[in-house]
Amino acid sequence: MRIFQRLTQTDGPRRPSSLVVLAAAPLMALGLALGVTAPAQDAQVINVSMESRAAESALTGCSGQSNRLLRFVGGSYVTKHDVCRVGEALAVEQARLGAMALANRALEAERDAAATRADALQAEVRALGQCRADELQAELDQREAETNTLLAMQESLTTQIAGLDQRVEACQAGVEGQASTEADLRDQIAALQAELVARDATIARLEQEAAAASAAEGHDDSRVTALLAMAEKRAADLERTTTALNAALSRKAALEGEARQTEAARAALQTDLAAAEAAARQASDDSTAEIARLQSLLDQALSQAEAAQTDFAAVGEMAGDLAAAQAEIERLEGVIEADAGAGTSMPSTAAADALNDGLQAWSAVASQARPEVEGLALPGDSLVLSGSESIFLTGSAEISDTGQGLLDELAAEILSIMATLPADADWRLEVQGHADIRPTGARWPSNWELSAYRASAAVRALAEAGVPVERLAAVGLGEYHPLVDEATQAAYAMNRRLELRFR
Repeated sequence: MRIFQRLTQTDGPRRPSSLVVLAAAPLMALGLALGVTAPAQDAQVINVSMESRAAESALTGCSGQSNRLLRFVGGSYVTKHDVCRVGEALAVEQARLGAMALANRALEAERDAAATRADALQAEVRALGQCRADELQAELDQREAETNTLLAMQESLTTQIAGLDQRVEACQAGVEGQASTEADLRDQIAALQAELVARDATIARLEQEAAAASAAEGHDDSRVTALLAMAEKRAADLERTTTALNAALSRKAALEGEARQTEAARAALQTDLAAAEAAARQASDDSTAEIARLQSLLDQALSQAEAAQTDFAAVGEMAGDLAAAQAEIERLEGVIEADAGAGTSMPSTAAADALNDGLQAWSAVASQARPEVEGLALPGDSLVLSGSESIFLTGSAEISDTGQGLLDELAAEILSIMATLPADADWRLEVQGHADIRPTGARWPSNWELSAYRASAAVRALAEAGVPVERLAAVGLGEYHPLVDEATQAAYAMNRRLELRFR
């Protein structure tokens, strides 16, 4: 710049300083664009000054040509306009390359951050899974020990009940024997009472005869003596009979008391038996409830394990996205290195249009060839499979035989269309999983997991059939994008669907 000032401040009408400035300015821009250092620029300016002075002496009297300054650069003549145009183009290209470099660094930073998040998520999932598995195993061991204790108690109660049954049977046999003995005693008592009545009648008759004998004169003493002896004998027999009767009555009373005690013992045994049976039933009910609770815990553990698998699948998809981002970065770097002056172009939708056209033709044929597949439609640019029971087993993310055959045919159609497209055609197939608004039950924490797992299962089936995995994407949208806002079975079937869309 100091040289420019000296050149412009030179006195004299014959020094066209404006020509020197006009010649030096494009060269400075060219030097800046080409990365020339400051000393080299000063040298170029000095050369320009010397050449301009020589040209000034040669161009005296030709002031009409001062608007077009010719300068020899690299073996050819260029004009001021050409130099300015080249400088402007280089400045624009440098700005574009700088923007692309910034975008490249931003993508690299995003890639590194995503990789860090993926590593942290994997570590967290592994830690949570191991911790939860240890807790569930410890609780399951405790519940198994409690169950074994309950089973031992049940066996002990069963043994006690069997002993009580034997005691009841023995008591019943004793009661039956006592009843038979009591009947015999009643018969004996009745016979003794009849004999006692007969003896009383005989005694009364003898007493009457004795009185008659005493009153009648002429009876001898021997007859009186005989009658008295007979009366005494009958009295002794009567006393013995009375004693035997009293003994029989005492024995009857004792047997009746023993029978009452036996009946009380039998009633107590019946009460113990009922209590034991109730305790056994309660223990059985408790065992059944505990087994059901443990089964519920096991189902929850399985659901959490499947959710963890879904998280790992999401991490794998994130790793795939990172790989795709890295590939895009490498592609941009290659473009920058191969052609710094070329502009970028947006990806064409021709490939997606061709695939959607093929998908439309295939869906028309498939709906006729497979009438068992319900809800096959192609509204707009997406293939809709509503009523997912045609693809998946009910309440599950496992693909049915019908769904597997349908996805194999779709994969074959996609591969056929791919053969007609350029190798670098930009497209991907997005598989969206949708669910209805109803709860999923114990197996799935929510409809998010069910829809995502079904979409992932469909993507895996297409990949196994040959569709490149880098062309596939799985998305679970839960119940938040219904086709029909109604609470009917038909609406549930329409909202429970898969959507396949080329982008």
